[in-house]
Amino acid sequence: MINKSFLSICIASTMISTHSAQIQTTDLPEPGFEKRIEKYVNEIRLIDTHEHLITEEERIEKADQLDFTYLFSHYAIEDLISASNLKGIMNIVFSNDFPLVDRWELFKPFFKEMRNTGYARAALLACRKV
Repeated sequence: MINKSFLSICIASTMISTHSAQIQTTDLPEPGFEKRIEKYVNEIRLIDTHEHLITEEERIEKADQLDFTYLFSHYAIEDLISASNLKGIMNIVFSNDFPLVDRWELFKPFFKEMRNTGYARAALLACRKV
């Protein structure tokens, strides 16, 4: 009779030796690859940035209605709702029916909680250019 431990070891070693590793290593790219990628990207005629914001023409038309909340009006609002756990508060923050200063005061503590998310970082990067 075959020892069960010995059989288990044989099966395990067979399985290990017949399967290749999932992690594969390759040689590093030749120096200057960053410049080659940049050159190639700069030669592309169109890059779809997948924008969800309104056009510049619409922004100009609605200039009197837009404020800081516009930068957070798409995906970032979900992070704000998660941070506040109160969708109703965000409805007030994003409403022009209340004074801007009051809406900022409501917004500020929740922004501090979500400021490191990808969507908040995008809004902050946009603000640096303003």
